[in-house]
Amino acid sequence: MNALNVAFVWHMHQPCYKHPETGVYVLPWVRLHAVKGYYDMARLHEDSPHFRSTFNFSGSLLSQLSDYASGGIKEKFLELSLKPASALEKNERQEILWNFFSLNWETMAEPFPAYKKLLHIRRQIKSRQDALDYGENMSDREISDLQVWFNLAWMGHYAVKDYPHLNELREKGDAFTEKDKAEIIKTQFEIIGKIIPLYKKLQDRGQIEISVSPFNHPILPLLIDSKYAAESDPATVLPDKNFKYPEDALNQIKNAVAEYHSHFNKDPLGLWPSEGAVCDEIIPMLYQNGFVWTASDEEILANTLKTGYKKTLLYRPHKIGKKGEELNIVFRDHELSDKIGFVYSHMDPDKASDDLVSNLSSIHNMCSGSRTPALVSVILDGENPWEYYWDGGIPFLNKLFSKINSSKTIESTTVADFVSNSRPASDLKNIFPGSWISHNFRIWIGDSHKNQAWDMLAAARNTVKQKMAGTYDETLKNKALKNLYTAEASDWFWWYGDINTSEFDDIFDELFRSNVLSIYRNLGEPAPKNIYRPITESAEKNAEAKIPADYIHPEIDGQISNFYEWRSAAYYQSLERSGASMHKATSIFSGFYYGFNDKDMFFRMDPDEKTVQNRRLLDTISAVFSFSHTQKELAAVTLIFKPLKLSVKSGVSKNSAIILKDRICLGKIIEFAVPLKHLKKGDIKLLDLRISILDKGIQVDEIPLSGYLQVMLPSIEFESRIWSA
Repeated sequence: MNALNVAFVWHMHQPCYKHPETGVYVLPWVRLHAVKGYYDMARLHEDSPHFRSTFNFSGSLLSQLSDYASGGIKEKFLELSLKPASALEKNERQEILWNFFSLNWETMAEPFPAYKKLLHIRRQIKSRQDALDYGENMSDREISDLQVWFNLAWMGHYAVKDYPHLNELREKGDAFTEKDKAEIIKTQFEIIGKIIPLYKKLQDRGQIEISVSPFNHPILPLLIDSKYAAESDPATVLPDKNFKYPEDALNQIKNAVAEYHSHFNKDPLGLWPSEGAVCDEIIPMLYQNGFVWTASDEEILANTLKTGYKKTLLYRPHKIGKKGEELNIVFRDHELSDKIGFVYSHMDPDKASDDLVSNLSSIHNMCSGSRTPALVSVILDGENPWEYYWDGGIPFLNKLFSKINSSKTIESTTVADFVSNSRPASDLKNIFPGSWISHNFRIWIGDSHKNQAWDMLAAARNTVKQKMAGTYDETLKNKALKNLYTAEASDWFWWYGDINTSEFDDIFDELFRSNVLSIYRNLGEPAPKNIYRPITESAEKNAEAKIPADYIHPEIDGQISNFYEWRSAAYYQSLERSGASMHKATSIFSGFYYGFNDKDMFFRMDPDEKTVQNRRLLDTISAVFSFSHTQKELAAVTLIFKPLKLSVKSGVSKNSAIILKDRICLGKIIEFAVPLKHLKKGDIKLLDLRISILDKGIQVDEIPLSGYLQVMLPSIEFESRIWSA
């Protein structure tokens, strides 16, 4: 019986954070992910010489890593880190207090008592104004310690292992000196300088393959023709201006090949199209640039083959392209990839690795009748998930690598090695246009804010086209093209709208518009006035409480009984996980409402479209609403959907668990009510809320990823507000 081959593809990318006008890096994520995820993953493979993987880099990330390795960069967060606390301006102290907890609190702050103590201050801060007030009252020593801990906490498992003085600083805990701070930053740059050479070493010895994504990580089908969005999902509302520049898609591919070659002295064999987004027209572009394989998602294969799809076809490469211009395409196992990205971080490393190996063994049994070796493609974000694992995921990955290496039926491989020795399962005449997120493009196009950005980009692109047709300074043309390609990055469109939000939405918006503005400036053309206005408001508003407009009195029947039933409730747009660069595609709920009257608090959860169509998706799901005040838990409300059950564990009522019969109903929507006596204590007016989504008892999502949502309770002030409105 053939062994089952497993190709892990770890995708690494960051958009260009360098401001086109100032040359300053306005966000630190290349530097911080470098000393955690990028270095850890390379060193882990160096320590596991028999385990093989494919690493995928975007050209923009390789370029920025090289820029940082040169040591001559300017970065806003770096300057804030190195400036002595006593010399900081009031607004700089505010920025440090607001931003230097930008990491997963549970795994990267709370394990360190001194950082956890500072985190207690941050938990009290609900707005930038709060940060200004608190920052002014904090001592220089506290601010200095925060400067150190933010940078120290981002140092990964292998950084601490390879540089023992970092662990000494962890143990020291506080009262850090300027010398301590400088030593941490010096170590970060030393590590960054090792990263690309280390990956080259692993590739040269044949242990890993390095593939690429288009240089600036654009959604290729949308560059080729934005109408592809409506082809994959006819309900998509297209921008006013059609974007149709296939030459940009081709140049993004060519620029990635050139960047890769400059670092690794060879040409890449594989390309992971940004977000797994594919269409027929990218195939000849890849073939003409020397690629032998590409990849997308399981749902793309299913929609391509339609009724001819069988699960076993997922575990074989396929050929795609016209005769003479064919290449291999593999499709990621959606469930297994998501488990590493979003589920296993909440499990014991041994049990998590056992679960993955067990799933692989089941696939091996499924494919055992084939004479041809099978391939499981596990493709996921290779940097962001490790923030949510203990010790950066190294205990889990060590166990996983060890179990696969010792298995007699499972082997790790690279995609290029496997496809070079395999027979394709089928010849695909065409491919369904879509991405790995719900097999469409709705994350990047289709709502008013995203479409506004596309219209802005299309107008600038048309100006470039006109200027390129005439005689013009070549240097300025090239600068304009660089700005254009940077503005085409998927990341800017990802953060527009309500689906994904972060505390840095305003900065992403600024970077996008600045690159578009620089196109006009380099071409000597006047810029449209709308470029100077933010496309969306700052995401800071998400830190504020959403306030109901009035008392509500819904009937708990699982239906929208009348138009006014939930009209005065507060609404949180999305319960989807946000902040990760590879999106969790299995969200169950699209949003929730809350409101109250003088006796009860009411909640409504809206299942997403897929869940409405297949209610069985809720059979193994439960949701836990955890309410707290100043870090003290007041109540945990648990919803189990099969059999339907609502229970409350409340420190207010002093009962261990209360089952609330007839207070929950699952119909087209989910409605439930909790008596205020189980939640309200004294004169508390606001509660912090975190929502955990569990599948078979295992936590698969948490909203929000850090911090809290806030919900209001009825009070005299609230009654005054609604009577005066």
